[in-house]
Amino acid sequence: MTDFEHLDRVSNTIKESRYLDPDEYGTPLVFTRVRGCAVFICRSLRRVERLEMQPPYHIVTEAIVDRSNVRYSRSEWLLREDGNGGTIVSYILSFEPKFWVPPLIGPAIIKRMLTQDGTKAVQKMERLAHLRDHPEDSSAAD
Repeated sequence: MTDFEHLDRVSNTIKESRYLDPDEYGTPLVFTRVRGCAVFICRSLRRVERLEMQPPYHIVTEAIVDRSNVRYSRSEWLLREDGNGGTIVSYILSFEPKFWVPPLIGPAIIKRMLTQDGTKAVQKMERLAHLRDHPEDSSAAD
């Protein structure tokens, strides 16, 4: 989840992601470019974000708006054990782009797309983690 050099492995909408030099206070900065479409309009969301982590259970990003094409963006990953050897993942994203989004249907389409892509991303993360822990099981990579 914090491998910003390879986030494109877990999501088809993430076109670029990487670590940047930390800010003047030493806070890690990351860059992401996400491409998505609402109806027939496709846009790229570019964000430079501050990254705060309380490993291994809490990850927060907040956009630096003058280096991003958003008015506001904040994401939060919360991870907790489910008691059966698994992990419950909660993801909260709030953002307002600087570009126009079709009213009424645009937000609904974006929410549906983010939900579908997020589910697929978590499934890919699970497969990659399994492959990391069980390299002999190459079937988990598909």
